[in-house]
Amino acid sequence: MSTGLYYIIGGVKGGTKIKETIRALSDRFDHAASVLYIGASHDYNPLFERGFRNALAKDEHPEDFQVTSLNLTAADSQTIEGMFADAHIIFFDGSEISLLKEAFKSHHLKDLSQQAFERGACVGGLCAGGSYLGSTVVYADEASHELKATYGLGLIPNTTITCYIGDKAQIQRMRILEDVSYRQNETGLGVPINQTVTWHPDTGFERLFADGISPIIYTPD
Repeated sequence: MSTGLYYIIGGVKGGTKIKETIRALSDRFDHAASVLYIGASHDYNPLFERGFRNALAKDEHPEDFQVTSLNLTAADSQTIEGMFADAHIIFFDGSEISLLKEAFKSHHLKDLSQQAFERGACVGGLCAGGSYLGSTVVYADEASHELKATYGLGLIPNTTITCYIGDKAQIQRMRILEDVSYRQNETGLGVPINQTVTWHPDTGFERLFADGISPIIYTPD
């Protein structure tokens, strides 16, 4: 397996799609997959891990993958590098974009994520944790709740990404996504609730669940 997949989970109700996403990604490997979980709290401790682990605890074959949590505030750079190198699936939980930016910058997570992808790992996450992989991300500001756009990591190149959960702001979010992607000449990707979208340079974007809602894709042309 030469390279892996980048993936974005658009949002979940009850954690079902987290389990199903990890299950589908782990099936890519011919051995038990190592899942690296990185939490979404303000200090990067995995305070939201309970929902993640509860979702995986309902899996009928938990022996097929093993979950390890990474506390960025407690681990040194060598430990972080080693955990990324050992992981087959890397999961960034949803978080504020400002916190994601700080975490990725402080701990060089972009380089580690890219290296993991290049050796065959699946790298992504829930909502902002996955959207941030694109060149640009459209998100709801935590304080003002206004919809904004900012730069992402660019691991999924030339792409503006947003996730939506079918709320009243959905239409406005799609309008901003279309406008931003057009102005920046990027592909626009809107990932719906209970759907996961994967990306590979050879295949582009693909939805993981055929019976789920299709993602919205705007093309520059």
